[in-house]
Amino acid sequence: MDWHNPKDKAWYGVVKSSLQKHIRRAEPEGAAKMAAELWRLQSAGFGARLPIICVEDALEGAPLLPFMKEDPCGVAAEFAKRPKNKDSTGLCVELGYDVQPIEWFGADATLGKLVDEKNGIEAAKVAWALWNKHGKREVRAVLESRHPAVKILLDRADKDTAFQGEPVNLVYGSTLLASGWAATATDQFEPMGVRKFPQEDRRRAPWYGCDFHTLPGKMALSAYLKQHPGTDEELFKKIWFYAESANMGPTVEHRYWNLEKTCQKRLGMSEAEMRARWAEARTEVIKMVKWACSTQGIEAFE
Repeated sequence: MDWHNPKDKAWYGVVKSSLQKHIRRAEPEGAAKMAAELWRLQSAGFGARLPIICVEDALEGAPLLPFMKEDPCGVAAEFAKRPKNKDSTGLCVELGYDVQPIEWFGADATLGKLVDEKNGIEAAKVAWALWNKHGKREVRAVLESRHPAVKILLDRADKDTAFQGEPVNLVYGSTLLASGWAATATDQFEPMGVRKFPQEDRRRAPWYGCDFHTLPGKMALSAYLKQHPGTDEELFKKIWFYAESANMGPTVEHRYWNLEKTCQKRLGMSEAEMRARWAEARTEVIKMVKWACSTQGIEAFE
C-alpha cells in the first residue's frame, strides 16, 4: 500500500466501502474477500472499520468483535450471514447527533437504571450526553461489564472517525448491547483465515461498493451532476445512499429503525418516491461508476 499513490488510496477506500456493502447485503464470500484485501492493505484499517459496521448494520455480530484480529475473514463472513440490525442508526435518526439535556447529578446511576430497564432511547440520551461532557469514564464503568464488545466500540468512539455520526452511533450501539440487544447472538463462526483468499491480479469490486463515499463514486457523482444541472446534490446523495448503498439482507425485528420514517425525516419524501427517483438514475449512475473506477485501475462489476 503506497499512500502517495492516488490509485492505491482510491482502492483502499473502495475496499472499505465494499466490505460494508457485502456485509449489509448478506454476501459472506464477498465480505471475506474484502476483509482479506483490507487486512493486507492495512490491518489497522480493518480493526477500525468493523466496529462501525457493527453498530451501523450488524449488532448481531457484536460478540465476534473480540476475534476480528484473529480471523478477519471468518468474522466478516459471519457478520454477513447474521440478520442485520439498524436500531443504533435508528436512534441517530430519532435523537440526532446533538447532546440531549439531562439531569447531571447522579447521571451515571441514572444510566445504569435505564440500561437495566432496557429503556434504549433514554439510556442513549444519557450515555451520549455523559460521553460528550467529560463523563467517558462513567459511561465505561456502567456499560463495559455488560457485554464483551462494548469496550471495543467505546475505544473506537474515543478515536478519530471519518463522519460526524460515527461516534454517536458507537455510543448508542454500546448502550443497546449493554441493555440486552442481540442477547442471544453467539461468538461462534466458521474459521477461514486470510490465506484462503489470495491477492488477485486485478482490482475488482462491486459497483455498489463504489458509492459517493469513495473517490470513484465522487467522480461519478460529479459527472452525473454535470449531465443533470439543477439536481440537488445533497438530496441526490441521500437518495443514492438509502435506495442503493443501504440495501440490506434479512433483518431482525427493529424497535427504532424505520426506513419510511427515515425517508420522510431526512429526504422529505416517501420511501416509494425515493425508490422511483433512484430507478430513473440508477442505470446512468452505474455506467458512470464503472467509468470512474476504470480511471483508477479498478474493475467495477454488477
